[in-house]
Amino acid sequence: MIARPDNKLNEHYKVVTTGAAANYPWSINNSPIIIKTKGKRVPSWGLYNDMTGQLPYSIGYGLDAQKEEDIILVPYGCTRLRVSQFPVVQQ
Repeated sequence: MIARPDNKLNEHYKVVTTGAAANYPWSINNSPIIIKTKGKRVPSWGLYNDMTGQLPYSIGYGLDAQKEEDIILVPYGCTRLRVSQFPVVQQ
């Protein structure tokens, strides 16, 4: 997915506290917070050894991004596939 590059955070990101309180909060179902936003899939950026592959080399121009869609981000420790950074596309 590709995150939005502008600074209008409140317009593009909605932070939702789920109210989940659990002895083990580090799962999708028990995530205490989520962020709703938009992103685009990058078909050439995929899994590598069951992990995220390296970021695409040309992150600024000519990236083969698809149509924008709704995405939900959860805390890093709540998933088995962990992404700490996303490529950004210049418009």
